[in-house]
Amino acid sequence: MKDGKKIASGYAGMTYKEYLKKYNDLVNDDMKDDYGYIVNLTKEEQELDSLMNNIREDLIGDKHVYAVRDSDDPPRIFPPMRPFYEVKDMIGADKLYGTFQRMPKGANLHIHTSSTLSADDFWKLLMDYDNQGDGAVVVNYNKDDKVRKIYKYTVFYLKNEIPTNYKRIKELSKEEQRELLSYLTISENSVNEEKYIWDEFDKIFQRVYHVLSIRKIYYEYYKRAFLKMIGDNTNHVELRFGPSILKESNDDELSEKAFVPDDPGKEKFESVELIYQAYQEAKKYAEGLKKSFSVRLIVTSSRGKKKSLEETIAGYKNDIDWVKCYRNTIMEDGEPFIVGYDLVSEEDRGWNTHDVSQAFFDDEKLVDVPFFFHDGESCWADNKNLFSAVTLGSVRIGHGVNLYHFPDVLEEVRHRNVTLEVCPISNQLLKYTQDLRIHPIAEYMKRGINCVICNDDPQIFNYNGLAYDFWEIYYSQLIGLGAIKRLVFNSIQFSMLGKHKQEKLDELNDEWNKFVKQEIKILSPKN
Repeated sequence: MKDGKKIASGYAGMTYKEYLKKYNDLVNDDMKDDYGYIVNLTKEEQELDSLMNNIREDLIGDKHVYAVRDSDDPPRIFPPMRPFYEVKDMIGADKLYGTFQRMPKGANLHIHTSSTLSADDFWKLLMDYDNQGDGAVVVNYNKDDKVRKIYKYTVFYLKNEIPTNYKRIKELSKEEQRELLSYLTISENSVNEEKYIWDEFDKIFQRVYHVLSIRKIYYEYYKRAFLKMIGDNTNHVELRFGPSILKESNDDELSEKAFVPDDPGKEKFESVELIYQAYQEAKKYAEGLKKSFSVRLIVTSSRGKKKSLEETIAGYKNDIDWVKCYRNTIMEDGEPFIVGYDLVSEEDRGWNTHDVSQAFFDDEKLVDVPFFFHDGESCWADNKNLFSAVTLGSVRIGHGVNLYHFPDVLEEVRHRNVTLEVCPISNQLLKYTQDLRIHPIAEYMKRGINCVICNDDPQIFNYNGLAYDFWEIYYSQLIGLGAIKRLVFNSIQFSMLGKHKQEKLDELNDEWNKFVKQEIKILSPKN
């Protein structure tokens, strides 16, 4: 009350007709902000968009039933609301999962070595090598091994006698196989056992590190991973790559004497050469299918705080020097195979980018190496790594989940066309956006920020390809085919392909048009 009179709203006296106009204007203005709005869909694309939306609406049904808790019947399950490992089969049974499998996906710009092949396919690889006869793939069941300081269920490749407390992979019972697989993935078992999910996440890498340091397994692992990517209709990949020191077997690891190469720089480069060879094999296979396939590497260092800040900065400088030394050693059609540098591992407990930023300068000048920083993989408003990523000129940003906290940084990202590498399932299982309906990608897309869809660590999440991630985003964000198309084409547009980028875009466009025609026939109700 003011002066004894009721304060009227600014719209008092508005007619219902005026309300309808204002409402529709707001809806239409919001639609203009939609990520797919500026994509002019052909009549065929519009038809496919409608068919896909009808299938999605059928699965969603009445939205309110997902919140019901007091009825005799259990509430319906909407997969994006639940952990991926609980609903993977449900997603796989949905008609549109097949659509996203068949869809050309362009590039996967954010995926890590040592977690590139699904856990199921990794298991098949281990079984294959355990059956060759010249060595054994074994599992160590010791919970606390003082010598190697590793965790139970760690996998090794041995040529000598198998020690006590080790067991060959092929001799495991069905129950032991299931248990081991649960310790190689983010599963209900691992989530319930660990107080903090990143602890389990890091342990999984430790459990596979030793067997993936074997030369022949290392090569075969990436060859199979690349073949799976080709089968997923992905024609370019940029791997986050940690250089490895490779060996013939893990027998030396059973002693307390550590393996130290004479020239760690050169020894580590062997892993680059083997990945390149595996890629060339996969490329030949793709050419046989009349497809193209390309790979690039982004070298990484860990944010872990095992060393002091000064030692960490010195280590990063050495890693960047390694990149500068070897970046042009392998060239792909005149372009470097190694294309940049990144920091990985958990941000909230690791070194923040600002504290270690001195590592990225030589003689007070920023090093001439492209950055692709993992930054903003956090929900906290005081995690300001994105400030550093933008200031240091990061070409793309891995995750960027908490970007919504910082409007000025968000505007800088949009203005400079910095691309966000969005990994929906990873963000969910690492507990940043457990309900994918509220993943911030929708806000970022509406703000005009370039986004791409990636799968981060598919081995640990136990799937291959990008179809699951696209499915989750399509259903959770209620976006249309126009937005999906932009996400796909962005992946090539904002890759590090260089002079062959336009060729890839032309190829993708042809594949996309064929896909649209094919899917209309498949999804049409009369079929």
